[in-house]
Amino acid sequence: MAIRGAGLTGGSNAVAEIASDGEGGRSQVLHESLCVSLQGDTGGVVDLGGGPHAPPPTADAGAVMAMTSSGYARPINHAHKPKDICMTDAMYTSSIPVFRQMLDALATILAKAEAHAAEKSIEPTALIQARLFPDMFALGRQVQIACDFARGVSARLAGAEVPTFDDDEQTFAQLRDLIARTIGFIDGLAAAQFQGSAQREIVIRPGTSKERRFTGQAYLLSYGLPQFFFHVTTAYALLRHNGVEIGKRDYMGQY
Repeated sequence: MAIRGAGLTGGSNAVAEIASDGEGGRSQVLHESLCVSLQGDTGGVVDLGGGPHAPPPTADAGAVMAMTSSGYARPINHAHKPKDICMTDAMYTSSIPVFRQMLDALATILAKAEAHAAEKSIEPTALIQARLFPDMFALGRQVQIACDFARGVSARLAGAEVPTFDDDEQTFAQLRDLIARTIGFIDGLAAAQFQGSAQREIVIRPGTSKERRFTGQAYLLSYGLPQFFFHVTTAYALLRHNGVEIGKRDYMGQY
């Protein structure tokens, strides 16, 4: 099946996939994490818009298509099942890389905080125990909870056992080690483990008055990520409030 790629907005690096039910009727285009179902003859051309172009290259149903500079898609050699790629991309790439980016940034921020304390002759525990308000958790606990959410959300989506850490860190070095161990855990989860996780039932606090049930997608997007970002942001705000010279670029890290 052929595809006109002008309607795909990813530019020369965009990727689309063409799938067919094998009956010449229903076809599907997968573009990055977005799934769009199309109706068309698998022997024809699906035009996604964008004006006149030379005839695009053709490919068999199921081929993986990569955007060319002319705006069309060309086949590339990958033997993936489109449905699997769609589900994996949507859940895996919306979780693990995000957690990793922000945890790496948080570790860098903690290193800068430790250097700031040494330069200004501040007792490191004064920063680790700092709070934005008396009824809020201190910096150290904010870091621990952020790591807890990164591990717990990732494990549940992957169908893996949620690891238990002691959360007894008292120094900047120990907090950075906690982050490193958390990243090591989530990096050990394979993308294939996230297949079908969007619809997987996730139950938190089972058997208690606070029990909640989610689909995997709702758990990640409406609960897990907001919780994680809350604690990472609070950790950043605590250190900035206490004079550590950091900014938005430090918060966001490498992307």
